Amino acid sequence: MNHFLIQLLCIFLVTSLFSTNASADVKPLHSFTPHAVASLKWGQGMGQVALSKAPANNFGPQSFVVGNGAVYLLDSANKRIVVIHMTNMTFSSIPLPSDKVDDFCMVDRNRFYLLFADEMKLVLYLQAGQRMGRVVKTLPIRSEVTPIGLNCLSKDKVIVETTDGLNSAGGNFVKRDSASQWTLRFNSKSHKSQVLSVKSRRGSVEFVKLIGVDQKNNRYLSVEELVDEGLTTEKVFRALRKYTPSGEWVAEVELPESLYAYTLKELVVAPSGDVYQLIPLPKGLEVVKWRMSRGGFKSFRGHSRYQQTLFSYPQSQPEDFEPSEAPAEENASFEKRGSTKGWGNKVTRQEIIRAARKYVRHKFYVNDANLTRRHGEEMGGKVVITPFSTPGNKIGVPYKWGGNDNLRGFQRGLNYGKKAGDKCTAKHRSCRRQYSGSSGAVGIDCSGLISQVWGLSHKYSTRNLPSISTQLRSMNDLQAGDIINKRGHVRLFSHKVASGRFFVYEASSKDWKVSGRFYRLSQLKRDRYKPYRYKRISGIPGTDGPVPPENRPVLPVRLHIFGDLSIAEKQSSAYTAKVVYSDGTTREVTQQVRWTVKKSQYAYFIGSRLYAQSVNQDQSVHVNASYTEKDRSLTQRALVTIRNQDKPKPVAPAASVTVRFWLNSPDQTQFSTHDRVIFYYQINSPRHHRLYFTLFNVSPAGKWAILLNNEAIEAGQLYSLPKTRQDWRPGQLFRRDRRLRLEAGREHFKAIVTSAPIAWTRLAAEKADRLPQFLGTAELTVEVN
Repeated sequence: MNHFLIQLLCIFLVTSLFSTNASADVKPLHSFTPHAVASLKWGQGMGQVALSKAPANNFGPQSFVVGNGAVYLLDSANKRIVVIHMTNMTFSSIPLPSDKVDDFCMVDRNRFYLLFADEMKLVLYLQAGQRMGRVVKTLPIRSEVTPIGLNCLSKDKVIVETTDGLNSAGGNFVKRDSASQWTLRFNSKSHKSQVLSVKSRRGSVEFVKLIGVDQKNNRYLSVEELVDEGLTTEKVFRALRKYTPSGEWVAEVELPESLYAYTLKELVVAPSGDVYQLIPLPKGLEVVKWRMSRGGFKSFRGHSRYQQTLFSYPQSQPEDFEPSEAPAEENASFEKRGSTKGWGNKVTRQEIIRAARKYVRHKFYVNDANLTRRHGEEMGGKVVITPFSTPGNKIGVPYKWGGNDNLRGFQRGLNYGKKAGDKCTAKHRSCRRQYSGSSGAVGIDCSGLISQVWGLSHKYSTRNLPSISTQLRSMNDLQAGDIINKRGHVRLFSHKVASGRFFVYEASSKDWKVSGRFYRLSQLKRDRYKPYRYKRISGIPGTDGPVPPENRPVLPVRLHIFGDLSIAEKQSSAYTAKVVYSDGTTREVTQQVRWTVKKSQYAYFIGSRLYAQSVNQDQSVHVNASYTEKDRSLTQRALVTIRNQDKPKPVAPAASVTVRFWLNSPDQTQFSTHDRVIFYYQINSPRHHRLYFTLFNVSPAGKWAILLNNEAIEAGQLYSLPKTRQDWRPGQLFRRDRRLRLEAGREHFKAIVTSAPIAWTRLAAEKADRLPQFLGTAELTVEVN
């Protein structure tokens, strides 16, 4: 007996093991296939886009939009939007008012919202033909954090993405439950709050971002998984996934990753469900369309020459970029290994991030004495070329080859007439083999920025920084104030947002200055960066998230509420609330919020749960949430629909016209397949003069066809089909035939008369529950031998 029980237990364990493995290795049913849309060379001509060189980075088009049968590329360096017309593969351009546009989104064919991040403003721009458009209105951005992106939700609603990552999904929130599962919460087209579960397939999920939604409410995600966790064996797999409205994972494909140029927005979903991607390569910019294909998961790394091209630049090559620091600095060693001479005092994480922010947001004035000519000037034994070409107010400390100036020294140098920055690196034709900075310019480079914010008494190069740091096991161990370093360039880590992106500060941008930007894990790993922590950093272990600005209290700035926007009568729904603070952090305050509802006869609150009353028809109510903290009152409102569940089904109105039609004669219902058939029809109406006649036919085989589609006729006139030879036009017959040919069996005809043309095929595809206004109908069935 015991032996029998042991056998049953073993069988149960083996069965459970196999079922667990099968469920863990869930595979999508379909994949995506890449299709070439356009190839644009780097340049300034028509059909080209600009490539901006910068220290350790290149910058191509930062954003694009797909709509109206075209692809719109933000070519801000050339002060234009490049338009690729996909119907005939031609190019045109829309001029922009400035080259400082950081992102854009399209309201309609002629109106765009433009983002100017440095100036903290939005501009609604109206384009008129091929000429320069005009600014309709300017909207200031009042935020404690820097804006970096835009998303047009409607004509009157624009979401601004900021460096805290909270607005990037337009009200959709992402949460990491575990290494193998993430949860996305969002409002669907039916206004119901829905949850999407994203599960791992190969390793731990490290990045999840909602790219977009198509017209059928399918969702497309960019997902990155970390395979083989470890310091030397970490690999990142990047994929495009498709989920149905019910949350089913149906398609996946590996996405190519090119590190040749930085792009803020590289993936866009079209209403049709096609996903467009920008892939910058040394020869130019590839615009690719991913379309779902039948069959399981596929890897397109080696299927064709074109597909090999898409995956041809997985790692950056130093010769393709401007150097970030002088090679002489890399080889220099200021201190002996193990020595602490030259180290600064202990510094907190908050002090490091606040110091970096000062370099990003530093405002100063540049006059003619601080600028050089286009090809540079000889200064201190070296040619200096300033990043700026015109005088005026500037934001952000400029890059200087070999620079290591603090803010006070930078401002003092400008006052003394020194040049504002120097972008003439050893790779520039005017500065070849010049590996030291000029004393006639002020600014900072990548390792100089780290040396300053860490409070070091000497400048440490990217080669020497690891000697005063501890290498971390994984990128996930990074905390504010740590660095991401490789030979030749270094970045200062600030925080990691909910989607999994890393926000860093670095002395590199398309404008050659200190700036902040996001990177994904795949970009950092494939570019061979390693995480390090300064040995004299102090602070609470495990501190993470954005650091509040210096000398500014952390205050509540925004209130968000979440819940269903449509509730059936006599049902209830729970709502939640989160408050966003000035430092970018969030906190759930559902229980502290005061919930009220306008038009309380239709609904009421008990706590945070809304209860709907019985209604005779659909009613809209306003859900109001108010929250007070630190003498600040925040309010938020949402429009909720209470649905009536006893709606009568719509019926077609009674016919107001008389419809008569027959074959050959009014009383004939028997035919043979050899008979010559003439179709007659007539409509009588006392109130209508011009009407539209549509004739449907169902063959004996069940084939559905339209014989006459919205034929314009006059009441009281007798018409026949086929018409006489001189009046007949082929487009008037669905079957392209001059005579009606009957098939053996039972032929069924139905005529419908309307007051206006109707798109019948679209009406059938949408399965509309509301019938159009039919003025009259008639049916006829005949037997054919």
